[in-house]
Amino acid sequence: MKFKKDFYKPGYIDGFYVDSTMKRFWAASIETLEEIDKVCRKHNIIWYADGGTLLGAVRHKGFIPWDDDLDIVMKREDYKRFLEVAPKELPEGYSVYNYSNHDDFWLFLARVVGKRRICFEDDHLRRFHEFPY
Repeated sequence: MKFKKDFYKPGYIDGFYVDSTMKRFWAASIETLEEIDKVCRKHNIIWYADGGTLLGAVRHKGFIPWDDDLDIVMKREDYKRFLEVAPKELPEGYSVYNYSNHDDFWLFLARVVGKRRICFEDDHLRRFHEFPY
């Protein structure tokens, strides 16, 4: 996805200062959600925006200015199917991890990430709008 250069420009949204790092996170998050959505559409998995993501979409017509994650939910059967198919279907570099596939992950949810660690490698930074997380 292409973002206009001024997308990354710092500024105020609803009276809250949003720096370019947060906007780079938003760009990377939008692209990650697009990849999740492609997998879900292919496998007839229904997902819903939840938490701050839902509130931001309704109240702010985008992100809550201080929110730094995406929250989506699925019905249990869809979630199980997503955990089965997503590791094979997501583009190279993406990982899905949860408590059943990572010993040190204790939350009862899954995360989809572009890297399992903070990454300052040039390829990763180019791919994820200079956002290293």
